[in-house]
Amino acid sequence: MDYACANPPTACTVGGVRIKTKGEDVGRFVPGMTIAIMIATSACIPIEPAPLSVSAGRIEPPGGVTCDGPFAKDTSHDKVVATFGASNVTFEETHTGVEEEAQLATILYPRDPARRLKIFWKDEEARSPPTFILLNDEAQWTAGPQLRLGLGLQQVEALNKKPFRLWSFDSETKPGKVADWRGGALAGVHGGCKLDAQFAPNQEASKEDFRKLKGKTLWSNDPKLQALNPTLDQIFIYYPK
Repeated sequence: MDYACANPPTACTVGGVRIKTKGEDVGRFVPGMTIAIMIATSACIPIEPAPLSVSAGRIEPPGGVTCDGPFAKDTSHDKVVATFGASNVTFEETHTGVEEEAQLATILYPRDPARRLKIFWKDEEARSPPTFILLNDEAQWTAGPQLRLGLGLQQVEALNKKPFRLWSFDSETKPGKVADWRGGALAGVHGGCKLDAQFAPNQEASKEDFRKLKGKTLWSNDPKLQALNPTLDQIFIYYPK
């Protein structure tokens, strides 16, 4: 399991394992056997959810979005319906995640915010091939190496394994959107797709605080930006043209 470091809690339990801070033991007790693992003084937050479970040809979401299976580059609305069931899929107009723009799209679980996922098509009439997938609002799907909504700036940087650049929050067209992953681990997902993401200002910080940051683009490791801690608000998975 991968972990992203954050401010240490007093203690937590993950998968039956009790985790403590300040160099104390992490242990799972099994009859006749004790497994103890020493951790550093900074606690870490697990960032790997349970994988998709496949049963009788069905995929149980939410899970990880990769560009294969029902989300492969040659998928279609009909293939998505065959995987998730007609009662769980609609085709309707919805926001694209770009300003107020709306398009027709295939929507998984439209009445369940945690499992909702939107697929936009190059040919809306044929409902294929896909151009991009959008994760937003309360969706709990992950993309790439466990990128998910609600992560803070430093958590995303840890997943990328290096600093990245994002557009300033006063940009007219791409406020808070990633400008360049700088060749990091979040540059793409399995199957050849490209990841994009957009951050939103933390509610505890004012928009004026973000406007004070200078430059058209900002570095994720800028201490002033990290102090404002913007959170991941939208994830885009783009298909190769």
